[in-house]
Amino acid sequence: MIPKNGNDLFGADFDKKYKPSRDPEYLQFLRNRMQDRITYLSNKRDLDRDMESSFIDPLVAARLVIDRILNPI
Repeated sequence: MIPKNGNDLFGADFDKKYKPSRDPEYLQFLRNRMQDRITYLSNKRDLDRDMESSFIDPLVAARLVIDRILNPI
């Protein structure tokens, strides 16, 4: 969510100007962090029966995109 003064802070089209980093070190950190989250949610789903796959599947898809960027075939 954008704060009420978000336009003053970022400008009206800040989301269109954002360019994510392609630094391999940052992407590896992001991939590892996403994998930690996927593992946590998967354990919560499988062991605690407290989570649905619909929350996990988009994270896996995003991590696969990062994997393709880091390790192009």
